[in-house]
Amino acid sequence: MQLAEDLWDSILSTPDEVPLNDEQKQELDRRLEMDRQNPNQGSTWQSVKQRLGLTE
Repeated sequence: MQLAEDLWDSILSTPDEVPLNDEQKQELDRRLEMDRQNPNQGSTWQSVKQRLGLTE
């Protein structure tokens, strides 16, 4: 779990260095638009962690 967090933190610190192809960019745009249209759909990170037993 720590390794995944460390990897994610390294990506967040240099997001412009993560290469994306056009298909990946389109998918991210599609998902962002879905979130904008339905902001209450989905789960919060906190609730996901609780379901996975990662919080007390």
